[in-house]
Amino acid sequence: MAAITKDTLIGDILTLDSTTAPYFLEMGMHCLG
Repeated sequence: MAAITKDTLIGDILTLDSTTAPYFLEMGMHCLG
């Protein structure tokens, strides 16, 4: 598994694991793509 750092882009996180999308939506980040 890839390491997530403070420099990792949200798009990269979603590419690595799309199941993280609900967490971003829950935090109010509705425009992810």
